[in-house]
Amino acid sequence: MVQPHTTGEIIIVGGNHRLAVARAKGAAAVPILFEPQHLPFVQARLPSLVVLATHSA
Repeated sequence: MVQPHTTGEIIIVGGNHRLAVARAKGAAAVPILFEPQHLPFVQARLPSLVVLATHSA
């Protein structure tokens, strides 16, 4: 799960190991999950973000 932080950074909650493995394997893309209300924040910091699905309550 990706969450915004008050410093303007993106925090990977419980997924740092996934990012490390993806980097080690040379992955071009890493799937992430985040709350829908954080979409503008995440898009602003990850310009290459591709949204594959959304969920509305």
